Amino acid sequence: MSSEISVWYWQVRFFRPGQKEEIRARVDPKGEVVGYQHILEDAAPGARLERAAAFDKAQQFLTQTLHVDLANYDFLPEEAASVARPNRTDWTFTWERRGFRVKEAPYRLQVAIQGDQPGAFLEFLKVPEDWLRSYARLRSSNNFIETIALIPYAVLIGAALSVLIMLARRGLVRWKSVLALGFFITALYFAMQLNQWPLVRAGYNTNNSYASFVASELVKALVESFSVALLVLIAFAPGEPLYRADQPAQLRLGLAARQAIPRALHTHRPDTTLDLPAAVRSPMRVPDAPARVERASSVGASGGLPCCGHHSSSP
Repeated sequence: MSSEISVWYWQVRFFRPGQKEEIRARVDPKGEVVGYQHILEDAAPGARLERAAAFDKAQQFLTQTLHVDLANYDFLPEEAASVARPNRTDWTFTWERRGFRVKEAPYRLQVAIQGDQPGAFLEFLKVPEDWLRSYARLRSSNNFIETIALIPYAVLIGAALSVLIMLARRGLVRWKSVLALGFFITALYFAMQLNQWPLVRAGYNTNNSYASFVASELVKALVESFSVALLVLIAFAPGEPLYRADQPAQLRLGLAARQAIPRALHTHRPDTTLDLPAAVRSPMRVPDAPARVERASSVGASGGLPCCGHHSSSP
C-alpha cells in the first residue's frame, strides 16, 4: 500500500522574513514531490478565470507537469470552489481515486489555481466525517479527565510546598544540592528544547520579525525549563530530609557518590574491580551521621518534623 499512496512526507519551506509570500513543498521518502503550496498576499494580482478555464489549467498541471494518469481518478464537481480575491479569483478542484479505500477513507488529489497559475497541489486521505466526530468526542472526554486530574495534582504540589517551607524554616533543607539539581534539570530540559528547533522553526509566522521570533522562542524555552525544574525540586527538596529522618540507617546517595567516585579514581586499576558495595556502605560510618539523625528524630518526636507514613502536618 505504501507504493500506492503518499501519506508520509518531509515538508520544506522557502520564505523571506516579513513577507507573507512563501513556497512549501512536501517530499515523500522516495524523493517525489507529493505536495506544493504557493502562499500569496490576498491582494496579489492575477487573472479572473471562469470555472471551465480554471479546470483546464488544473488538468494540464496534473497531466503535463506531475504526469498523473487521471484515468484512474474521478472528478468531484461538488468539491469545486472559488474564492474572489481583490485582484484575482482562486479556484480549487478535487479528484478521487476510483475503487480505492483505506478503512473507508478515499484517496484524493487537489489542485488550487491562483489567478491563472497553479498555486497548490495535495495528495491526501479524506478522513470520513463520522470518524472525525467520534475522535472529537474521545478527545473531549480525555481532555475533561485530564482537567479533573489537575485538582489532586495541585493539592499534592501544595502539600509538598508547605512541607518544604516548614523544613526550610528549621534549616533542614540542603539548598546546595537542591540548587545543583535544579540547575541540571533546567539545562537538560533547555537542551532538549533546542534539539526541537527544526520543528519550532517550521512554525515561524513570516508576518513577524525573525529575530523577535527566535528571541521569544528562547525565552519560552527557558521559562518552561525553569518551571519543570521547579516542580521537580518542590518534590525533591522536602523529600530528602524526610528520608534521612525516617530511614537513618539507609543509603544516602549524595554522600555515597562523593565517596565512591574519588575512591574509583584513586584505587581502580585495569586488573582490579571496584568494590562498589563497600563504597556505598561507607557513608554510614560518617562521624556526623548519628548527630544529624538524632537531631532529626528529636524534632519529629516533638511534633515539628513529621515522619513519613506516621504523621501529617499543616503550615
